[in-house]
Formats: sequence, C-alpha cells, structure tokens
Amino acid sequence: IQSPPTRSWLRLASPNATQSTAIFTVMNYNILCDKYATRHVYGYCPSWALNWDYRRKQILDEIRSYSADIIALQIQRKRSITREIRDL
Repeated sequence: IQSPPTRSWLRLASPNATQSTAIFTVMNYNILCDKYATRHVYGYCPSWALNWDYRRKQILDEIRSYSADIIALQIQRKRSITREIRDL
C-alpha cells in the first residue's frame, strides 16, 4: 500500500530585521469532494478515514493549526463545511 505524499512548505523570504515589514501567512487548501474520496482512488486509506464526517473534522483541525492570516479554499461541493469555515 502506497503512503500519501508528504507536504512541503515554501518559505518565500526570511524577515529582515533592518526594515519595517508586514509578515503574514497564506494557506491554499484543496478540499477533496467526498464523491472522489473512495477506496479505489485512495487505497492506502481505511474506509473510516474517507468518511466525510471524519474528514471534515480533520480538515478544519488542520486549517486551524496553521493559524494562517489568509486562507484560500478550493471546494467542489459546499456540504456542511461552509458554516465552520466562516468561523475560522
């Protein structure tokens, strides 16, 4: 069974202590539509991990964990996540 790919983060620049700068973080997150979250495509995932209720909680927890100032989301279907996203 193949493991999912690791995420790599890109730091564009280091803060410059000699200049006044505004530092902010941007996060782009693609929320996979539950229609495509299947064992056929993601054979390395147990069925319970592909369940939308479980995934929704994990997605929201991960987005919150980064405390990004700007969050860009790619969403295929609204489902029940839009209310929680507004509260981030």
